[in-house]
Amino acid sequence: MRFTVKAKLASAFVAVLALSAITGGLAYWKLSTLTDISRDLVSRAERIDKAGDLKSLILKQARAEKNAILSSSDADTASFSEEARKIRPEASRRRDEIYAIATPTGKQLLDKVQDAYAAMNKVEDETLRLASLNSNNRAMQFWAGEGTAAEQAVKIAFDGALAALGRNATLEAAQATAALQGARGAWEETMHRQAQAMAAGSTDELRDALSVQKASVDKAAAATEAAGAALRGAGLDASGLLAAYERLGRALKRVEDLLAEAGNLKATLMSQSEGQTATTNALEAVDGYIAYTRKAMAEISAGAAEESASAKAVLIGVLAASLAIGFGAALWLSLSIARGLGRAVALASAVAAGDLMQKTDGAGDDELGDLLRALGAMVDKLKGVVGDALSAGQNVSSGSEQLSASADQLSQGATEQASASEQASAAMEEMSANIKQNADNASQTEKIARQSAQDAEASGVAVNRAVQAMETIASKITIVQEIA
Repeated sequence: MRFTVKAKLASAFVAVLALSAITGGLAYWKLSTLTDISRDLVSRAERIDKAGDLKSLILKQARAEKNAILSSSDADTASFSEEARKIRPEASRRRDEIYAIATPTGKQLLDKVQDAYAAMNKVEDETLRLASLNSNNRAMQFWAGEGTAAEQAVKIAFDGALAALGRNATLEAAQATAALQGARGAWEETMHRQAQAMAAGSTDELRDALSVQKASVDKAAAATEAAGAALRGAGLDASGLLAAYERLGRALKRVEDLLAEAGNLKATLMSQSEGQTATTNALEAVDGYIAYTRKAMAEISAGAAEESASAKAVLIGVLAASLAIGFGAALWLSLSIARGLGRAVALASAVAAGDLMQKTDGAGDDELGDLLRALGAMVDKLKGVVGDALSAGQNVSSGSEQLSASADQLSQGATEQASASEQASAAMEEMSANIKQNADNASQTEKIARQSAQDAEASGVAVNRAVQAMETIASKITIVQEIA
């Protein structure tokens, strides 16, 4: 197969372009991979941000629940309860946004978040229901109004009865006074027990306080009944005292019923136990998803770093191969072209110096080989032309020698003519023959001269062709140098 210079150049360029295309393809592939990784990281960062918002909403919801429990009025309790419930749709929407772009593993973790959040809301509903009872605050508010008024009415009744008894110095009056003093002390003890019940910090403490208060109320009631009887025994009206006692008893019963609901305490207890556990579980579920996403991001980042390092190594290797192949191809083409042109120049220089014995060995199968073979053919043709010219010169030299010999014979014949007249006729005939021979020789010499002229003309044509070939060689050398 003929492997021309054009084919060599094309092969080298194709190889370099192929490696360049491979380099570009690898770079595009790796960049696409890194772009996908960057998008994945951005998406995961967005999920972490949304998960952080979800966590903040859960904490905000828990804070609204606590505020509802600690509120001192029904309006504030209802307001904070509504705030806690309004957060739920927003938190669910944020969780759904994360779920829509999460991975299968991430969706499993978000399902756990949903379950934990649903459990938290269930506990919170009961907590808010208990908080809405606002038992302790309602008891305090009731006591601050009706309870205090009833207590004041009892004090006034006691003070009035004692004052009336002080104006009566009988034994019955003294007994009634002692009974009233005992009843007043019993009611003061009851007020103290009620304050302890209102200040109870747990349901157990409240239960014990209410039990003690109930016993104290019963004791105070019995003491009041006894005091009323003693007043009547002293001849005084006990209806005012008993009416005040009944009013205070109803107020104490109402406070007891409100405190027994224990809405605030139960809400606080549930918030601090089941509610705290449910909230912690929900937050831990969100934290678990965030931790998983961050771990995945770290793994992806590490993979991206390895991918980047691998891409760099591959690209550097391909570029190095491209440079090596390009440099090798350029060196190979330069050397092959330089060697071919060097042979052609050496052969042309030898021919110009008259050396026609040069030969071209090992010519390649390309344009330079064609050039060397053409120069070899030219040298062979020049050899033939020169050989023909030498042969023609030898023929001319031989004819001249024959002409000289004939002239010598003619001179000898003329000398001998005087001595032998009888040989004159023979000599004349011989001279005629010689003259004819000379004429033939002259004709032959003319032909040889004409042939020499034609050969010389052919030599000139061959030289002109050699000059044209040299010009062609020079133009091709210029083209090759431009290509190199």
